[in-house]
Amino acid sequence: LSLIHELDSNTAEETVNYGGFDVIINAMDVCAKDGIAQVNAFKVIFIACLNGENVQRDIARAGAMKSLRNSIESFSDDEIVLEGCLLALSSLCIVEDNIVYMLEGDLIDQVIITMNGHLDCGGLQEHGCVILGLLARNVEARRRISKACGFNSIVISMAINHGDVEVQCQALTAVRAFCAIDDDSCKV
Repeated sequence: LSLIHELDSNTAEETVNYGGFDVIINAMDVCAKDGIAQVNAFKVIFIACLNGENVQRDIARAGAMKSLRNSIESFSDDEIVLEGCLLALSSLCIVEDNIVYMLEGDLIDQVIITMNGHLDCGGLQEHGCVILGLLARNVEARRRISKACGFNSIVISMAINHGDVEVQCQALTAVRAFCAIDDDSCKV
């Protein structure tokens, strides 16, 4: 599946119907120390997520968030793996229903720690900002992001990656998402 550049809706639906995402998530866990296997799984998740919210929900229900969190921990120094991981994670956060999986454990903290540890990796910063911006729709997620100084991470990302248009765009979108809601999230 990772070699498919455009996963059509029929293939995605068959993958869901036959428990394919459960198999993929299980394979991520079995191959937890294999960076290439992880990156291929991230590609599958990202491409599959292009087929809409139902697929995104099914992937999250299969346990993707936990496996992605494990990948962040296992490959904390590998920017290629981390960038792919955050891209896959951002694809899953599009569906508001999936935010509940982000709230389990410390995944939000791990995203912020990852951003702070790799400030000059533009792609990773871009995807991290997307994740934080999407999470801003949820009160508890905003609270956790604020507590972990995630808003500061967005601003620092903008300063460090001042020449990266995509980072700037996603960071500003995240800032806007936080400030569009009248609460204490932006009062850091």
